Amino acid sequence: MCSRESTNLPERRRYTFAESLAAVDRNAAVDPCSAQWILIWMYGAYVDEVPSDSQRRNIDVFYRTLTDMCKNGQQCFQRFVTEFPPRTDSRRALLGWVQMAENSCRIQNKMTPRIFKYVVIVPRLQLLQLRRVDEALAVPRWLHMIRLLRYRSPPSD
Repeated sequence: MCSRESTNLPERRRYTFAESLAAVDRNAAVDPCSAQWILIWMYGAYVDEVPSDSQRRNIDVFYRTLTDMCKNGQQCFQRFVTEFPPRTDSRRALLGWVQMAENSCRIQNKMTPRIFKYVVIVPRLQLLQLRRVDEALAVPRWLHMIRLLRYRSPPSD
């Protein structure tokens, strides 16, 4: 007998797939879907540049057994992994595969795909992780600004 009315819990907000992916760009886990995509990207960003055979098996198991939490995205990641197994020969190949998975989901959800630039995405992902650690340790805001300037994306053509 645990209903929202009896416990006075606020109604959960339902996010669209586009809102979930926009939250990922801000490194914000606003729902299970955005948390899933942050995990997918972060795991890939911290894989060794050239994984060992054991690491390659672990990467493959991780992505193949990850439960797709994106009910708002028609569980497109799970379908993508089934049709196209993870590329585990290098970090670059793996992140390219993750970008293809995201773009496949974007297209299935009537969104525009993104262009993948490895030299831009890896430092950005690692910086987002640093920022989260710094927030937990209460690192001053000016230090974030120095890091942002250092890892800033080059201007697009």
